[in-house]
Amino acid sequence: MVRKYAGNVLLAIALTILIVFIGTRHKSISDVAAGPLIGFARQEEPQTGKEADWELTELFSKLLETAPRDFLAGYAVDESFWSWMASRCGREAVDGIASYLSEGGTDPEAWYEITGNSIHVLWTEYCRDFCYETWSYSDVTWKDCRRPDVAVFDFVGDVNFAEDWYTTQAMTERGGRIEDCIAPEIREELQAADVTLVNNEFTYSSRGEPLQGKSYTFRADPGRVAQLSVFGADIVSLGNNHVYDYGKDAFLDTLETLNGAGIPYVGAGKDRNDAQRIRYFIVNGRKVALIAATQIEKFNNFTAEAGEGSPGVLKTIDPAAVNNLIRTAKKVSDYAVVYVHWGAEGVLYAQDDMRQLAASYVQAGADAVIGNHSHRLQGLEYIDGVPVLYSLGNFWFSTGTLYTTVFQMFINADGKLSFALLPCLQQDTAVRMLADGEEKQGFFQYIADLSSNAAIRSDRMLAEQTAEFTAEDGSGLEWYLPGSRYAQHTGEYDLEGVRIDIVGNRVQ
Repeated sequence: MVRKYAGNVLLAIALTILIVFIGTRHKSISDVAAGPLIGFARQEEPQTGKEADWELTELFSKLLETAPRDFLAGYAVDESFWSWMASRCGREAVDGIASYLSEGGTDPEAWYEITGNSIHVLWTEYCRDFCYETWSYSDVTWKDCRRPDVAVFDFVGDVNFAEDWYTTQAMTERGGRIEDCIAPEIREELQAADVTLVNNEFTYSSRGEPLQGKSYTFRADPGRVAQLSVFGADIVSLGNNHVYDYGKDAFLDTLETLNGAGIPYVGAGKDRNDAQRIRYFIVNGRKVALIAATQIEKFNNFTAEAGEGSPGVLKTIDPAAVNNLIRTAKKVSDYAVVYVHWGAEGVLYAQDDMRQLAASYVQAGADAVIGNHSHRLQGLEYIDGVPVLYSLGNFWFSTGTLYTTVFQMFINADGKLSFALLPCLQQDTAVRMLADGEEKQGFFQYIADLSSNAAIRSDRMLAEQTAEFTAEDGSGLEWYLPGSRYAQHTGEYDLEGVRIDIVGNRVQ
């Protein structure tokens, strides 16, 4: 009798220790069960604290036993995560996941449908809240979106703030306001996007000397970094062939200037680790990775490549490093976008090496590939369902009259991606939106002519021209199709028939 009584006491003590252990890791399970619910209504009868504790403990154990690894995205989920999730999303969210799994469900999209967040976002927030795996949230930016049903990413091509360059000269002549060079409707669009990326094709510094033997070198006063706000820039790419134009000190000044302005960068850094940094944005419960690199200067290495302890850019002549970054990104995020500097200047069509790189990025898991460097707007191609825009062209960079664009990526409520091109024109060293009618029609025809299997609709939306594609989509809008040969195009002349150089300036 004594042994039986002692055994019961020991069992009670062991159970009490277990409950205390779970409670000390995070919030107590009683608090979780009794806490406020977010977006859910409790139906069951009220329970005592101990009953709720035991019920949740059993539920957590069952979830750990039944949840497939792929459903958990490979994360080290344990009881503490489920406890945190019950507090963060409500008990019914945990019940919803358990019910989904018990019915044989395995699609990770269920996390978003039940909680409003993907598993990648939930895990990132869990780690942030408890200072766990700090690397998982150190390069993450949370953005409040303007609309709950769609997140908008805008990608902009080449801009140049360099002193004594045509763009800044034009700005000075117009009273020193960059706003007078970028049309109001474009500024509004870029600033309204949830995330906007700009190619920073120059260095910020007052130090250094132009690299000997280089035809074009660009350096801007560090104070000009404030002009990025006009473009609504949330992040810039430094993965290009001009950020190192004035040497190491000027390059480091550029990093310091951007850090001081609170603007993250990709594609370059103080060393290899910094240059390979992936930047993440969380929007409407989804996590997006942005990666940048440059393929330029295959033979003349003016721009330093980042090394073990040396600053420079991330190069992708060999795609292995970027492909590894894409794979890494896709393990911890919902989407990965690659922004790459490649190809040749002054040409309208993608080269074979660009297509090969793009195909390798897609195979590694990229959801969109966006290029620049040619100083001409180039066409699109879909590779295995992934859009590749080979070059955004000059946005605000040169004196030639050239089509330019903003590549837009929309993340819809169902998780599907859609894409569009904003029809714009660089003219008189200023940028404006194209007017309806013949102006926009000319832009759409240009894109269709330069593209291989990508169609563009008159509302600027893009689509892959698959065997199932039909222009009769019920929208009543016109599709512009590749292979139609609307006109002849050349990279040697601008849209007004004036000869231009390789960077897009009119030849005097």
